[in-house]
Amino acid sequence: MQVVEGEKSLNERTIYAPYYLNDLGIRLSSSPRIFMNEIAKENDISMPSTEGIVAELMNVKIDKLGLWLDTVVLITGDFKAAYLVSEARKSEIIKSKNCDLFIYSGSAASAMRKPEIGAEFFEYAVKYAPSTIDSVIAKHRYLVTKLKRERNFELFDKKILNLLFNDVMQLEEKDKLQVIPLVDNLLALRMLMGNDVKADNLVNSVLLFNAQKILNHSKNDTYDQSYINQSVRYQSQISINQVQVLHSLGKHKEAVEVLEANLKQVKKYSKEYVSEVLGALSYALYIAERYLDAVKYGKAAILEYAKVGNTTGIATTRQVLVGSYSKLGNKSEIKNEIHFLKEDKLGLKESENISIA
Repeated sequence: MQVVEGEKSLNERTIYAPYYLNDLGIRLSSSPRIFMNEIAKENDISMPSTEGIVAELMNVKIDKLGLWLDTVVLITGDFKAAYLVSEARKSEIIKSKNCDLFIYSGSAASAMRKPEIGAEFFEYAVKYAPSTIDSVIAKHRYLVTKLKRERNFELFDKKILNLLFNDVMQLEEKDKLQVIPLVDNLLALRMLMGNDVKADNLVNSVLLFNAQKILNHSKNDTYDQSYINQSVRYQSQISINQVQVLHSLGKHKEAVEVLEANLKQVKKYSKEYVSEVLGALSYALYIAERYLDAVKYGKAAILEYAKVGNTTGIATTRQVLVGSYSKLGNKSEIKNEIHFLKEDKLGLKESENISIA
């Protein structure tokens, strides 16, 4: 790998080259690494080592480091390299006072299960945020890290109320309509991680339902396509959480309906989420014992996952297909899917073209 310093902006990326280090859920994805390893193997190319990537990135100009960290994760899937560079250049990063760089560095650290370092970067992002909305989003990342990575319920419970009733209230009305559902979603996650599951899930249903309605209102109240796209992406994430709660309450039919409605939205406004929604819908249909439909949407999901190189989604959906074919008693298709699980990690051999109306 060689870092090239040129005129072309690293920001110029399509939905098929997603950003990984600005994920609101602070997740570690294995898909880019698996995808590129398979491509390299097919083309007899050697993937760069973590050490080699770190050595290259140690010389990147600090004002371009954030986007380079994310581009490295996109191309090589090496979250560890991104984290190691962030840690090694921590003093430079702090001196940069660059909110985006703090977000990228914090996300890399949190994804690598280094929550203390991730939280520290997010705190700097809050301190040097150029606007109130940037500050609120940085605080959201900080709280996600404290909740999901540290399980620090006491600190979370104290800070979340301040975020909701102080910081969010300072936002412009349009931004409030996007951020309040994110806070609702985070509160629902907090309750899911607690002990009183049944009672909490009933409250979660209300929280997530409200989050959906608010985002729907915000989306329908503007002609700003970027804002609409972002709202639909938030809705998509909340829908998947909502479905988990509905399943836990035994409301499988309602879970399917939430995802069917969400599929229509993402196909219209935010196509990069189509694969994820199709995969979730296939699994929801399996739980609802609608096995033929689970197969139909599962195959469609694999086709979409292949377009974005989501190898994890492909493998998970193939497992749903195996389960569905098992329930249907179709042994030959079970054999096919097990073969594809081992031999077709990229989903490129999936030839059946399915369109969902």
